Amino acid sequence: MPGSWLATLLSVGLVSAIPLAGLALVRLGQARVQGLLVALISLAVGALLGGALFHLLPEALHRLGSPTTVFWWFLAGFLGFFLLEKLLSGPRRGDRRGPPRLPPLAALNLAGDALHNLVDGMVVAAAYTADTTVGVTTTLAVVLHEIPQEVGDLAVLVYSGMSIRRAVLLNLLSALTAMTGALATLILGRRFEGVTVVLLPVAAGAFVYVAAADLIPELRRQPGRTASLRQAALILLGLGLMAATAGLE
Repeated sequence: MPGSWLATLLSVGLVSAIPLAGLALVRLGQARVQGLLVALISLAVGALLGGALFHLLPEALHRLGSPTTVFWWFLAGFLGFFLLEKLLSGPRRGDRRGPPRLPPLAALNLAGDALHNLVDGMVVAAAYTADTTVGVTTTLAVVLHEIPQEVGDLAVLVYSGMSIRRAVLLNLLSALTAMTGALATLILGRRFEGVTVVLLPVAAGAFVYVAAADLIPELRRQPGRTASLRQAALILLGLGLMAATAGLE
């Protein structure tokens, strides 16, 4: 048991550290990153939709068994994030001093990503409790699908108005929920599984909502056939990357 705990925590630590790769964007500078944002947002749309369609929903269907149950939870995530965005976008009362409030788009993306990372941590922990080889393979698959996912998440945060450094920090904090999922699975075992399984379609609903309601409308503001074709190609690239890693899983 101690061996599986150590291997799980090291692997989940590796997964949680992936957002630190975003520090490479700091060297490009805020101005250059802003120039790349439309391309990165297009990639983010593909990564978010791919994460929902190729990873979260198939896993939810496998674990829950009932498509109707999965789609009800998916709708709960979709509509829940719609209501959350409405609440976050409401007017502030008074002139409160203190730290600035997160932009609604950033808050939605971080919440959805936190749910996703929680499930990733649970999956890695469950794999290591079964077999070390299965644990290593699962970790590799999670790392491969997290890389394009985190690039897209970082792009969404910067697009919402954050500095690159703050976006990387908040993305890292969101990724640490994977450790919570891993520890809960190691300590509680199957008693925790029933709670976390429903988070799969809820997170999928969140990802689809952010992609469809917030990001795609922004891409439509970029006119021209060439720009549209470039956006479509990058969306397909994001989808392709997530589909490829789903095949490995």
